[in-house]
Amino acid sequence: MDQLASTGLYFKNAFVTTLICAASRATILTGLYERTHDFNFGKPKLNNGYMYDSYPYLLKKKQVIEPDL
Repeated sequence: MDQLASTGLYFKNAFVTTLICAASRATILTGLYERTHDFNFGKPKLNNGYMYDSYPYLLKKKQVIEPDL
């Protein structure tokens, strides 16, 4: 944890579109607001259509990042 803190980034000011972490992650990965992707706790999984347009999926498709083993 100390190494992460010493090599990580510190943001003095930051904001999110929603306070719920799962919905925030979905927003970051898809680029959509929560009202659009409609993912939150107690709801079904994220729509596959959104997943196929997400940054990680597109990066894997272009082989910019290593695929899961």
